[in-house]
Amino acid sequence: MQSFQILSRPSRILVLFVTLCATLLATNSSFSQEKQSKPSSGPRSMKTEFTCKVTLPTEKTNNLNLWIPLPSDSDLQKVENVAVEGADNWKITQEPKFGNRMVYIRFDSSQTVLPIVLKYTVTRKEMCVLADPPPAKVAELSNSESRKFLDGEKSLPVGGRFLTISNEVTKGKRSTLDKAHAIYEHVVGNLKYDYKNESPRLGEGDAEFVCDMKKGDCTDIHSYFISLVRSQGIPSLHEYGFGVTGVPIASPLPEDAKITSYHCYPCIYQEKYGWVPVDASDGIRWLDKGRADMKDYHFGNLALERNAVAISHGRNLVLSPAQQGEPVNKFIYPYAETDGKPIKVVMELSRHILRMPTVSLAEYMTSPIVEAPIPVALPETIPIATGQSQPPPIAPEIQQQLDELRQLIKAQAKEIAELRDLNKKPVAAAPAKEAPPVVPAVPSREKLSVYGFLRVDGMLDNSLTNNTQSPLYVLSPDNANKLNKSNGALAIHPRFSRLGINFNAPPETSSGWRVGGKLEVDWQNGAGLTVESRPLPRIRHAYFTMQKAESTLLFGQYWDLISPLNPTVNDDTMMWNAGNIGDRRVQIRFTFEPKKSHFNLAMALGLTGAIDAKDLDANSVRDGENSTLPHIQMRAAWKSAKSGVGVWGHYASETTTKQVAGRTHFTGYSLGIDGQHQLTSRLSATGEYWSGSNLSDFRGGIGQGVNAATGVEVRSHGGWAELGYQASPKYKMAFGYTADVPEANDLPTGGRLSNSALYFHNRYKLTNNVDLGASYLFWSTRYKGQAAGTDHRVQMFIQHNF
Repeated sequence: MQSFQILSRPSRILVLFVTLCATLLATNSSFSQEKQSKPSSGPRSMKTEFTCKVTLPTEKTNNLNLWIPLPSDSDLQKVENVAVEGADNWKITQEPKFGNRMVYIRFDSSQTVLPIVLKYTVTRKEMCVLADPPPAKVAELSNSESRKFLDGEKSLPVGGRFLTISNEVTKGKRSTLDKAHAIYEHVVGNLKYDYKNESPRLGEGDAEFVCDMKKGDCTDIHSYFISLVRSQGIPSLHEYGFGVTGVPIASPLPEDAKITSYHCYPCIYQEKYGWVPVDASDGIRWLDKGRADMKDYHFGNLALERNAVAISHGRNLVLSPAQQGEPVNKFIYPYAETDGKPIKVVMELSRHILRMPTVSLAEYMTSPIVEAPIPVALPETIPIATGQSQPPPIAPEIQQQLDELRQLIKAQAKEIAELRDLNKKPVAAAPAKEAPPVVPAVPSREKLSVYGFLRVDGMLDNSLTNNTQSPLYVLSPDNANKLNKSNGALAIHPRFSRLGINFNAPPETSSGWRVGGKLEVDWQNGAGLTVESRPLPRIRHAYFTMQKAESTLLFGQYWDLISPLNPTVNDDTMMWNAGNIGDRRVQIRFTFEPKKSHFNLAMALGLTGAIDAKDLDANSVRDGENSTLPHIQMRAAWKSAKSGVGVWGHYASETTTKQVAGRTHFTGYSLGIDGQHQLTSRLSATGEYWSGSNLSDFRGGIGQGVNAATGVEVRSHGGWAELGYQASPKYKMAFGYTADVPEANDLPTGGRLSNSALYFHNRYKLTNNVDLGASYLFWSTRYKGQAAGTDHRVQMFIQHNF
């Protein structure tokens, strides 16, 4: 005990406390989770009797077959008392792909078609996955099972636009749950529930159509979600069932009622927890009711009242025995065929609650958290009594430590009491000062999310370019900086690493507007002959948006409205001055996207000179600012489920205070078209074509805007085309060609006549949060009066997303 005595009093208390916890306690409570959405006190349950009456509006019984969905037993539900009335020759079958059960009836030619009544009782538990400690063992998915939940299927495509969207939404996210939650927030924030049944394809679950319509029922909304998560390599399935109430949940629940609509939800597979439910449809409906807490609850949990029975899971099903018609899109209602052709089936579904939930959902969500005990290792010298009513005796040395601990606690309590008495004694008042006005603190309640990635790039050129890290064109062999044609360069840097913050204001604080925005930076600033270990930060995006109904206003730095698409190579310059135009700049933008139309319109006012900083008269004022006018950009677009096309243009004005080649006023313009088409589920085509004049501020004309010697605005045209192939959920490749061709007569000697590149790009997802990339470009730049420069360029990178 000598070493113990030299410790300070608080340290002695801490040591004793830790020692006693380690030796006397057989269990400890420990459960942490980044986002715990409900108490882990165990799921609620409910027992319900369902009655399904099926009517076939036909008298023909020859070759008449009927399949009625029947729920299956699982860890969450027990199905009992299955009974069928109106037919004697019924049997229970299972389809092979997912094991969904059904009652199958084949009618004899002499049989009278009567209404069929199917009854069953279901005892259902609430599905609460993330809040409870994960299961001790989660069944692993085999490769064949994973493919079943990862591959695209009819109405549920994988890759293409869904990979593009999901990559943007999950940018910087590493784990499966983080990615799925980001996609969940995207779906809830961008899709609407179709309360008025306005969608012409309501309930079909066509993810492509929903991506354009941005509205639908639970099948539609969750089909879009599934295509996004599968595109990220996250296994997902669709489950269908019935609830006993709508949103908001009725209180109290009526014991008896008719059920007029189904409900569905997807589940994602995560190695730690297994199948995790994600109900984005109800998340949207609760959010529309002003209940953000319920929106959060439905990631990882299912409200029992809305999921009283799970009927089937999966889409595009072949029943048992197999039907002659097409696979069943969703098996939630009965399906019938006569002579191999589907016929109309009328179903009336009612329910009777035999046992209500023990507590309401509101009470359940606010009940105290009950943490699960986790055993800790005990010293071997302390005997463990099992099956005894009395605890084991305490060793003498432990009893001595207990006594000393009690003495120390009493002494501490005395000191605390003395300090309290001291604080109660009156203190001489300081001279009164006029208090500053109190400004009440009003929290912004903004929802912030941080994302980004750490990246290291390596570039190898066999010829010199204007900038090794962010090249725009290849130097001519006649250039004074090139000693011979074999000159090349190697660069390695982390400048493309990125950090961003997304924010969204709560709907109730914005007076009918949905307000959000972004601040994003990287370190690709001052590239060139700067100290490489001291890169400077650079703003990429800094803007906020205000959205109401079908209109959106944007204020700040964002991409140009014109030329909205980009090739996949050269991540920083994206082939600017080599066929791709448009950059980022400060602007005010208005976008109109009618929900019931494939068309949308947008207009922007921006700063001229934000990119090229043109100052022809060298008066230290950018010519675009000197004009006192913003430039204007406009774009009209049409987009369908698999295709999109846009036409666009801009007009800009520049003014000098001194004459340049006899002129003080210069203009610039562009006209262009962009298009993209999903050729197959894996193959896509993308490209742009443009023509214009004085485009250096928009990354056109190979950076040549005005010929200062003649005062002529340099005309140019160009574009790019790319084929993308999604070889697997983890691997994508792209082939493309880009070209920028100025008008030769507008250029001085030494001017750049053309700038083109042929490229091959590869990107592979090594893990959920680590990407590998490799690109090859054959680059050529022609000059007026000088030899052409060519370059074989190889660029590789490794990127860690967070």
